[in-house]
Amino acid sequence: MIKVNLKGPYFLSQLVAGRMIEQVQNGKASNPKLVTISSVSAYAASMNRGEYCIAKAGLSMMTKLYATRLAEFGINVYEIRPGIIETDMTGPVKAKYDKLISRRTSRRCIDGKAGGCSGRGWGDCDRSIAVQHR
Repeated sequence: MIKVNLKGPYFLSQLVAGRMIEQVQNGKASNPKLVTISSVSAYAASMNRGEYCIAKAGLSMMTKLYATRLAEFGINVYEIRPGIIETDMTGPVKAKYDKLISRRTSRRCIDGKAGGCSGRGWGDCDRSIAVQHR
């Protein structure tokens, strides 16, 4: 869990950041961006997924660290924290979240954003995240 969700992104970001710095210094890039995808589990504890929460909290701190270190090169670093997404890992709690969604209860805790989803359930909340370069 830690290797895939923390060590992998850490070393990949380190490699990419080095290349970005080189490109900025050589005038081949201006204002590049580094984006990490973590999870609402970076700050919301889950007793049955402790390792996952720890890995995502570490990824969140890594993002802050890279943002601080890379700012001097004009490299912006962002973190996206999606909420609950239907996967094999979340399957055992699907009924719990289906009930919350159907009652339209506290959308902020379900999908991590103010206002929440349209109430159509998981299919509406688990859309792929697109990061568009501008």
